[in-house]
Amino acid sequence: NKDCFWWLQHLVDCMMSRVCPTVPFSPRNATLPPNFLSGNAALLRRVWKLVDEVQWGYFQAMTKVGAFGALAHDFIFPAEQAALGHEAPKFLLFSGHDTGPMEPLWAALDLRKGPPFWPPFASMAILEIWSTGSGPV
Repeated sequence: NKDCFWWLQHLVDCMMSRVCPTVPFSPRNATLPPNFLSGNAALLRRVWKLVDEVQWGYFQAMTKVGAFGALAHDFIFPAEQAALGHEAPKFLLFSGHDTGPMEPLWAALDLRKGPPFWPPFASMAILEIWSTGSGPV
């Protein structure tokens, strides 16, 4: 059931922010149920792996039916225009979160070939079009 999945996704997102050493949260692991951390965090890793793979499959399936077309277009169209030497913005900045728009964009552009699919904390995607004396590259 999709509601159960999104509940798990939010649970994993919350737990990962508690264990991530770069997130300014205190008292860190003390806020997680001990069962998730025992045995080298085996339960947390198992739930995270399940959520990661199901979520990636969901984003890929949504891409195939055109769900992220507008988002991908916002990135791809200006890049194509610049690459063709047409008028295009010199700078575009998009900002978002790991599961929106980062992971849907990765799925739309097929940027990940294997797990983990969930973008690492503080991930960044940069798409640059360079122009040389012989034209755009």
